[in-house]
Amino acid sequence: SPHIDVWVWHNEAIRALLDGHNPYTMTMPNIYAGTQFYDPSMVQGSRVNTGYQYPPLSLLLSIPGYVFGDCRYSMLFALVGTFVCLAYARPSSLAAPAICLWLFTPRTLFVLEQAWTEPFVVFFLAATVMTAIRWPRYTCVPLGLLLAVKHYIALAAPLIWLLPVEKPRGQLPEGVSGAPI
Repeated sequence: SPHIDVWVWHNEAIRALLDGHNPYTMTMPNIYAGTQFYDPSMVQGSRVNTGYQYPPLSLLLSIPGYVFGDCRYSMLFALVGTFVCLAYARPSSLAAPAICLWLFTPRTLFVLEQAWTEPFVVFFLAATVMTAIRWPRYTCVPLGLLLAVKHYIALAAPLIWLLPVEKPRGQLPEGVSGAPI
């Protein structure tokens, strides 16, 4: 178990949710006791006066891993899902080596070890790209989940305009005249 509050707080929040309590109104254990890591006004004894810090989707996605022994299993599954989405989006001779290079960089494994929620972000980003390429009509589903999985992703919302847009059926390509066949 890593000595980082994210991993501890994930487990505490999931346990609270499964016990029927609101993880956003609870206090969290201060694993950095004896240091000035948190503002002193937030610490009361051995607890930090803050609830779960991430959006509900991150918490819900972590539950299956927690049930199987570690919330990071869900994040590992998200990394594998990212690999599948990217490989299926545009299969080529360069796709698999590039994806493997990204997947097995030391920082990716560090993020997984620390239980950071970025694997969910990367998964929904890859799913959005794959869906935009393969099934543009359904791009809104993974895109909506991407925007809901992490609070800072809202800053990327203006980039939505870069996604390809599916042309309506029966519309002629630009520069072509005549009746559709």
